Amino acid sequence: ELDLANLESENLDLGNNELCPFTPDIVVSGINPGPNLGPVFLYSGTVGAAIEGRHLKYPAIAVSVASFEISDYSLAARTVTKLLENIDNLDISENSILNLNVPDHNIYPNPKIKVTKTFLDQNLIPDEEIMDDLSCLEAGHISLSPIKIRTFDAVSMRKAGNWLDRF
Repeated sequence: ELDLANLESENLDLGNNELCPFTPDIVVSGINPGPNLGPVFLYSGTVGAAIEGRHLKYPAIAVSVASFEISDYSLAARTVTKLLENIDNLDISENSILNLNVPDHNIYPNPKIKVTKTFLDQNLIPDEEIMDDLSCLEAGHISLSPIKIRTFDAVSMRKAGNWLDRF
């Protein structure tokens, strides 16, 4: 008997290392109910599994539907299928993932896919031409945010070093 009551990223490791009899071409994490926007994506299991897939050197997409009451994931599935059919033509940073948030198709039946910045980046990227993920969903569109997790901050490293030098 197999217990998959783990974190999504742990299940990805288990599947990749123990259960999968072939080498995957891509990691698709989700489709799950509830959006992964703004600060939530930082601790989302769905996004975490996609990041783990990227860490394992696979292209990766995290997929969520912006509703907790939805039971029909067909719009999100069709959207992912469309993206996967064209994924070979995508050229993004090797450390990036795609974070896809699809609106409730019962409210927005014909959404367009928009490339978005994350809600967290709205103040860092002042370009008004680039919609943030939350505004995109609120307008009834599908949000596709390329995300790259950077943990190195040169300014903070210097400041921390200066701080440590004081004691």
